[in-house]
Amino acid sequence: VLMLEHATLAPTVNVTSPMAALRDSPLRLVTETRPWPRRPDLPRLAGVTSVGMGGTNVHAVVQEAPAREPRAKADARPTVLPLSARTEHQLALVASRLAARLREADAPALADVAHTLRTGRVGMPVRAYVVAAGVQEASDKLMALAEGHPDPVRDPSGEAWLRGEEVTWPALDGEVRRV
Repeated sequence: VLMLEHATLAPTVNVTSPMAALRDSPLRLVTETRPWPRRPDLPRLAGVTSVGMGGTNVHAVVQEAPAREPRAKADARPTVLPLSARTEHQLALVASRLAARLREADAPALADVAHTLRTGRVGMPVRAYVVAAGVQEASDKLMALAEGHPDPVRDPSGEAWLRGEEVTWPALDGEVRRV
């Protein structure tokens, strides 16, 4: 799976020269790391085999994931980013780490971050949220939160989150994914 992800063929373990039986065969052993070329309009496929000592054998064929369409970085609508942790210190750490990640060149879309924070974590007792319309604003507000300055913008869903209520978050624009 990692070879598919990185489009790189890893060498076969403990093989330095091809076996004589393969010399006239279309099959080739990979003896050194090399790029895995892609044929036009055909996905890469790989076979994964596991041979168990007890006689259980499994073979799976995996296919590379389809290329993701680049997402627009501009997020127009203000979005609530809920955060929680067990302690105030941990909450500040989560906020500062997320702020740093949002400053990176390959930062995920804000809607994806909001979706992940809303659905990918269990709510813990110490809670906060920020409301932002873009990754730069979100990063700035998260850093301020980490330094002890909560977002002055209030949101009904965010306030319910702070009270520990079960929140039905408003729908996010477009298709979202966990990141």
